Amino acid sequence: GVTCVDSMVIYSTNWSYTSQEPISAIAAGDSIGIYSIAESNWPSEYLWSPDYNISDITDRSPLVWNDTTQYYDLIVTDSMGCKVEIGWLVNVLTTSTYDPDQIIDINVASNPNQGDFTLSVSEGIISNLQLYDISGKLISVTKSSSDMIAIEGLDSGTYFYIANVGDKLSVGKILVIK
Repeated sequence: GVTCVDSMVIYSTNWSYTSQEPISAIAAGDSIGIYSIAESNWPSEYLWSPDYNISDITDRSPLVWNDTTQYYDLIVTDSMGCKVEIGWLVNVLTTSTYDPDQIIDINVASNPNQGDFTLSVSEGIISNLQLYDISGKLISVTKSSSDMIAIEGLDSGTYFYIANVGDKLSVGKILVIK
């Protein structure tokens, strides 16, 4: 008998994520730096889209100055060819200067959830709720005259919402785990 011997080297990619929520708010006419919340243990390339009011779509931490609320999608590709797709929601406030009194907290019960949840405020009316999936696709727009909005039947995933309560705004993240 002849014995054959072979060997193989296996490389693996280890991704780490920061706990930072990829949501920011800026005043109209202002700018902000956004960045990747995922990092590989290998050198990586970055590709942001859309190429709209962004300093460099291949930079890990570009500067953006969008004039309307915009979801920036990011594909991170490490040198092994492994990819992660994430994004950053940059909400543009409607006043020309930043006013912390324009931001309002919304209660999400429960978060994470299994596809059914309620958004509510202690004061005021949620007049408009926009719900986006992780890719930035608008899932739904709900007009309301109540202090509470119930959402049902969402698939597993990460969602972002923008809610208007009078002249105030709330932006947040909702996790659906089934």
